[in-house]
Amino acid sequence: MYITMNSDYALRAMMRLAEEGNGIIIPIAQISKSAEIPEAFLRKIVPRLQKAGLIRTSRGNQGGISLARPAHSISVLDILIPVEESLSMHRCVLDDSDCHRKNFCAMQTVWQDINDEVRHLLADRTLQQLVS
Repeated sequence: MYITMNSDYALRAMMRLAEEGNGIIIPIAQISKSAEIPEAFLRKIVPRLQKAGLIRTSRGNQGGISLARPAHSISVLDILIPVEESLSMHRCVLDDSDCHRKNFCAMQTVWQDINDEVRHLLADRTLQQLVS
């Protein structure tokens, strides 16, 4: 499993929002600067987080982004899923249909077990825990 910079940036942005509190609107440029995220990358991540129901966006002079839910109800997994294409240890965990070895491969269950454990750990860690 490889976590991309998109995930790192998404986590940093969400932690910055959580530090301010639920409902506090922060301009994207300010988050970009304080969390050391290139603004262009942040602007690509924001729609994904919004679509996932994690943040709200507002336009205008007082515009920016804010948490859509309390930080204690947002897991690390919730943040990673919208920005990563895959959160799997191995491609066979995602789709074993094209694997000719699936009927006798001992590793597929190992990859699946590792994948399940990592997802469980990410689901158990909340945004609030990260900023506390």
